[in-house]
Amino acid sequence: MCTYSCEARDGRAGAWHLHHLGSFAAGGFGLIVTEATAVSPEGRISPQDAGIWDDAHVDAWRPTTAFVRSLGGAPVIQLAHAGNKAGSR
Repeated sequence: MCTYSCEARDGRAGAWHLHHLGSFAAGGFGLIVTEATAVSPEGRISPQDAGIWDDAHVDAWRPTTAFVRSLGGAPVIQLAHAGNKAGSR
């Protein structure tokens, strides 16, 4: 699943992710799964897709995962690569 929610087109999770995923944890869900998160910039379906291809991306996810944990949820990342359907331009 993609949410096309990285408006800066840099693949970094932001406030939208914190609120969106945190709302599931606050609602009592136990396992909170991110959107499809690209392992390389070329592997995204769109330029707005989340990524995890460098340390800056890992750091960007930390506030969201900490928030989900603080609410009793278990954060999980869905790794993705769009293959031939990638279109990050």
